[in-house]
Amino acid sequence: PAKEGCSAAWPELDYGNVTASCTVDAVYTPYTSALTDGGELPEILVDGSFSSGAQVSHNSREETWTDREGKEYQGTVWTVTVTDPELEEVSYTIHCRLPEEGKSWQLWVKGEDGWQRQDSTIDGSYLLLKGTGETTVFCILPQPFPTALVVVLILVLILAAGVVILLVRRRRRIKART
Repeated sequence: PAKEGCSAAWPELDYGNVTASCTVDAVYTPYTSALTDGGELPEILVDGSFSSGAQVSHNSREETWTDREGKEYQGTVWTVTVTDPELEEVSYTIHCRLPEEGKSWQLWVKGEDGWQRQDSTIDGSYLLLKGTGETTVFCILPQPFPTALVVVLILVLILAAGVVILLVRRRRRIKART
């Protein structure tokens, strides 16, 4: 019988020729909770509930793509594939080691509708994202500096400097009259 949280295996028998009662011992193996690419500090770690036969593979390549609005992006695209021969539907979280700590990052995931920006979580040196089916394709890009904010700050500083200059001139005129 099935046992929750485990995969089961039993000896191969020809059940067509069984003529008497027979005891078959099933070996239950708890599902694995994480799969890695084998490195000490793995680039990719997959966290979920997997049978003992599950495997993770990944590759990366430089790619250029456009989003739905036609804006072009370029970066390292990761393809992570999780195969589990015993589970039909696998739910997992991908942990991808970030190129640098201390920066802001944006996550792009390729789906049926093309590339879309998605929310993510940072956990230490890793960016976390939900796996989408057997294969997940994603890219992590540095968050661009908000140039609009810089322009607004410069305009505010220019305006403040102009107000200070006007106030100083006004005081000088008042002092000159007295």
